[in-house]
Amino acid sequence: MTPTPEQSAEWYRLRTTPTNLLTFIDQQRAFLLKQAQRSPPCPHCHTPLSEIDAAPDGWKLEEANTNVQFTCCHCGKPVAFILPLFAGQGWYWFTVAQP
Repeated sequence: MTPTPEQSAEWYRLRTTPTNLLTFIDQQRAFLLKQAQRSPPCPHCHTPLSEIDAAPDGWKLEEANTNVQFTCCHCGKPVAFILPLFAGQGWYWFTVAQP
């Protein structure tokens, strides 16, 4: 999914502005954007897959992607992300059971 020009401008601002110059909310947005750009491997095809690429209608920073059905853009299979119980590398993908 390619971001809109408005999203691209906002993401660029969040990535390039020093943290101490961002507001508290923008610091949280920058953190979420950084985490969403991580690319752990898809559990099916093992290709790197970011949350931004797996979101069906584009990744929206303000919605925090609640109740989104993610799919791998390489193999087309459904995936979901999981946060580990203990600190580690952050989140990773796991397989979603198909009915």
